[in-house]
Amino acid sequence: MSTLNTRVPPPVIVVLVGLIMVGLTEVGPDLQLDRTLRWLLATVIAALGLAVMLVAAWSFRQAGTTLNPRAVERTSALVTTGAFTISRNPMYLGMLALTVALALVLGGIAAFLGPVLFWAYITRFQILPEELVLARRFGAEFDAYRERVRRWL
Repeated sequence: MSTLNTRVPPPVIVVLVGLIMVGLTEVGPDLQLDRTLRWLLATVIAALGLAVMLVAAWSFRQAGTTLNPRAVERTSALVTTGAFTISRNPMYLGMLALTVALALVLGGIAAFLGPVLFWAYITRFQILPEELVLARRFGAEFDAYRERVRRWL
């Protein structure tokens, strides 16, 4: 496995991707969508993303397990309730929503590469390594959960 696996905290990745997105707004055409509508959509998407993240964090706390994505080996419970019934990774889904909201606010079509970059990085360097640990720790229970609930949506 790569040395990047679970090393960089996902919120840092969101910030780095956001900075790349700001730079990308200078490249290519603008999104042909009314500014007010873009901001409204961005606000709704960001609010939904934050809500999903809060519900997921609350579920982790209720289960008494770690919230630290860099210490997945300390996971003490497989959380499958709340937001985890619609996504195996609602915290990352919420972060992805924030990058989509930022792309809308920035208004450049190229900025939408940011959410794709976030998705690809988090899947490869955070989610896949986490899934290996969860599969070892929870075995058949995790396998059944993986069959029921999709990775993202």
